Amino acid sequence: MTLAFLPLPRFRAFDANGLPLAGGLLYSYQATSSTPQALLTSDGSTSAANPVVLDANGEADVRLGPNAYKLTLKTSAGVDLWTVDNISSLAPTVLGDYSATVAQMKLKTDPGELGTESLATALSGELERLRWGMLDTKQALDPRLTQWYQTPARLGFLNVAGYATGGTGTSGDPWTGWAAAIDWTVSNQDIVFPAGHYTATAPIIISGLRVHVHGAGKSATTIHYAPTTGSTNGVFSFDGGAAELFQCSLKTLTILSSDTTYQKVGVLLSDTSEFHMQDVQVGTDQAWTGGTYPNDSRGMVIQGRELGIIEQVTLAGDFPLQIKDNPNSTIDIDHFVFRDLYLITKTDTLRPCIGISPGVNLTNTTFTGAQPWIRGTHGLLWDDNTGAQASFSLKIENVRWEQSSNASGYMLYLSHNSSLQNVSLNNLYAPPLTNGIYLRNNRSVTLSNFYHSNPGGTVLNADTTTYPILLDNLFFQTGSALSVGSLKQVYDAGHYASTQIVRRIYDVTPHLESLIAPGSTAYSPGGILVRTATSQATVGTSEETLATLTLPAGTLNANGQVVRIVAVFSTAANSNSKVARLRWNGTGGTNISSITVTSSATAIVLTGYVQRTTSASAQNCFGSADSAGNVSSAVYGADTADTSADVVIYVRATTASGAGDVTFQAAWIEYLP
Repeated sequence: MTLAFLPLPRFRAFDANGLPLAGGLLYSYQATSSTPQALLTSDGSTSAANPVVLDANGEADVRLGPNAYKLTLKTSAGVDLWTVDNISSLAPTVLGDYSATVAQMKLKTDPGELGTESLATALSGELERLRWGMLDTKQALDPRLTQWYQTPARLGFLNVAGYATGGTGTSGDPWTGWAAAIDWTVSNQDIVFPAGHYTATAPIIISGLRVHVHGAGKSATTIHYAPTTGSTNGVFSFDGGAAELFQCSLKTLTILSSDTTYQKVGVLLSDTSEFHMQDVQVGTDQAWTGGTYPNDSRGMVIQGRELGIIEQVTLAGDFPLQIKDNPNSTIDIDHFVFRDLYLITKTDTLRPCIGISPGVNLTNTTFTGAQPWIRGTHGLLWDDNTGAQASFSLKIENVRWEQSSNASGYMLYLSHNSSLQNVSLNNLYAPPLTNGIYLRNNRSVTLSNFYHSNPGGTVLNADTTTYPILLDNLFFQTGSALSVGSLKQVYDAGHYASTQIVRRIYDVTPHLESLIAPGSTAYSPGGILVRTATSQATVGTSEETLATLTLPAGTLNANGQVVRIVAVFSTAANSNSKVARLRWNGTGGTNISSITVTSSATAIVLTGYVQRTTSASAQNCFGSADSAGNVSSAVYGADTADTSADVVIYVRATTASGAGDVTFQAAWIEYLP
């Protein structure tokens, strides 16, 4: 059948010279016959005259009817100009055979290859062939696709909703079946969860490299985890097995669960490198729980390896964040940054907000940004009794630990089996019913801008396994304890009352040189190594020891270094002879300063100097003394005491005429840079 349209809204004809066919005659017949069949007038229903007489412009207002026509055009004189057969109208029709169900929408028919095509007999069949062609094209890009409407990953991203086998994506009817339909082992995938709700019933193991999983934002994309058994794998487990897993990410979605029976983990990182997690929420307060302690639920577990960024993340549950050993390497957590963490622990009786397992090798790890930590036995607990190698460079700042009432808990509990070196703790707040900072086997610790609000707790608990410790701008309540064991306070820039430390340094005596920098031009904060102020009077009439000072081993660790020893005495109100003396390295050792006086009720000040010359066992000793303007002659001598070990200085006096004529008041050793 030949199909044609009338060329204009009004029929128009022209003569052989291109002029309007005025008075022309348009005859109409049934197609392929000579039986007259009238055209219709402009109302589309009234029969027109047959023939139709054209006006002076060669035009007429006529329409085709529903049946096919043969048209003949003649001049006003009846001369034939043309005849055209099989002309019909193309009136619009309503397309039927649409897909009324998902099952119908999935029907596909292969039309066959070129030259052997099967023809559709209805519109639905035509659509089936179009669906087949679309699927065939997409599978050439991504052979994993099973439906024509799924998005090929190689086109840029994989649309998870398109892989669902059930559900509508609403909160009451989440998408299901998608997890099993996606191959999570393939590398270089961008897997997108459009806004909506999704159900997962088992952990998803992502072992492909450079797999990026992201949704439309927290709470916009929600994964509802409904496990049928407990597991230590994560809802999303980035785990390459025995191989390191590179450059993956998880972003902009929420993971929730109403299950309270089974152990579950929100996110697991196992031996990952360059992992980025951003804008992710796992659980809500009291609602990410299951299993029985110690096999309870975790928000996130990290077990290796390096260069991880975890930011703008909320982790809730029995145990919000756990850091464990890497199963493949000794690199457990290296160059990780945790920024803007919101940690919510279910209780304050079983688990900390952050737990670092014994044996973990931690290097260059930072907690920064906004760090609100809720409840927990501790804020961060690292009680390491197995680590054989030193960890270093841990920085924790901007933490407010709150809502915990665990009286034995610490905001930060850092106890290392070997040593944790270079620890920076800044801008911290501990809640009213807990303790502050616990340190064992730490080296070079800075604690600054710390507010401890518990009047009955321990602000700092440290001992001689941790040194040196720099305290800078600490505030704590009256009644709280500052426990440093046998550590020595080697510097204090002052404090306000007894509850605010401006700046203070604690160290152990064998390692004071690390602070006061002997042998260099570095600033010496105070320079006091050892002091004593226990008053002691002579009790006999022969030379006796009233006090001792111990020079720490290794203080004179370079040639040319000098220490100064000062001792202060008072004398009785009489004119008896009185002798005061400093002896180096023994009660009968080298005399480095002495004086004999008969002054009544006055002071004696002895000053001695010891300088290392050519080795640790070679010194020059010299000094002078003063009492009410009576200055003794300087003394000088050489000695061979081993300064690589402790050396004892003896403060002695002789009162031959009567006991008690000389009383020791104070003495100290200063390092002179």
